[in-house]
Amino acid sequence: MKLNETERKQRIDRFEGNVRLLVNALQHLTSEIQPHKSGLPVLTMGFYNLLLRSKQEYLVDLFLQGVPESTKLVLGKQGFTIADLLSLPRLSASKLSEHTVYIDCLEYAPKEDGDWRLYVGSATGSYGALQRWLNYLCPSKEKFRHTNMCQKKGRRVHLRSLSHYGFDPEPWLAVFAESIFMLYLGTVDDPRATWTTWAGNNFCHDLLYSTVEKVRSSSNLDQPLRRGLNSTWSLAQGWRGGGFKPGTKCHRCGLRVDDPSAKKKVRFYHTDPSQPSASDALCHLCYDYKRRMGKDRPDATLHYNRPPRIDHGTPCRNCGRVAGDPSLGKMRFHYTDPKEASPSNVLCNTCYDYKKKRGTDRPARLFQK
Repeated sequence: MKLNETERKQRIDRFEGNVRLLVNALQHLTSEIQPHKSGLPVLTMGFYNLLLRSKQEYLVDLFLQGVPESTKLVLGKQGFTIADLLSLPRLSASKLSEHTVYIDCLEYAPKEDGDWRLYVGSATGSYGALQRWLNYLCPSKEKFRHTNMCQKKGRRVHLRSLSHYGFDPEPWLAVFAESIFMLYLGTVDDPRATWTTWAGNNFCHDLLYSTVEKVRSSSNLDQPLRRGLNSTWSLAQGWRGGGFKPGTKCHRCGLRVDDPSAKKKVRFYHTDPSQPSASDALCHLCYDYKRRMGKDRPDATLHYNRPPRIDHGTPCRNCGRVAGDPSLGKMRFHYTDPKEASPSNVLCNTCYDYKKKRGTDRPARLFQK
């Protein structure tokens, strides 16, 4: 059935409004629940910091950028049904190979009264949903709740894509979107009622399910269509922070996060914590200088303006002392002119100070014999 422009706009606005309420509720959650360090987790440290520091509009906009209009029209419908979910169009192979969030509408066998269960998952492998969905076609050795449910005789799996985020999105985005759809559709469900023995799953506990229910109720969402097959949400077991993309450079000095020449590992920070991007970073030195001084590091202190290190065995061009000689202790060596850094332009500390003060080379009569 074709929708008029007014109905289309109402559905899209309803969906986007509900998403904003969910993100707002999750950000409010950070003021009430501490991230787990031990025991039973609700939020990983990465998602805790993301929700605590990020702007709401930034999170909402990134999420909505990957949601097709077809998904908004279905989920924005008042009282949508299983049939509406099954009406979601199939995406092209190129889009299905991106980082994807999908839904599995699991249809029970006729002898089980033809009931339905819903499961929301994400596909972040090299081939996205095409790679993830292949597992549904083959017998699996995994013994997870969802896998076991799918493999029972007579049941049918109906897979539909909910959103897609390109081939190289922010490292947390697909997992975050997965949790938003879990909350929106109410697929997080406590499996312990059906257990005959305790399975020892640390992601199944009362705090998690009471938190999920609190977030959904504060977002004014409808009751779930059917019981879900997600035993937990991704915010408790997914992204844990960090994750700058390979080749990302410091916004100020240009140091790469994966610089192979680095003598030791350098910590990197987001340039703007309220809009964290995996391709926009500050190295520890630039970040700390800006935090203390309130301005960017001066050009003279940046690593690419410093002369290269003077190797051991390089002689002073004036007196002949050799850098790294044990008899000289910790004597430093310098380039006569940092702009012309070469082994033939090196002075020991004594000759360097003499030339700096008097403007001429230290005479040979002062050399140690």
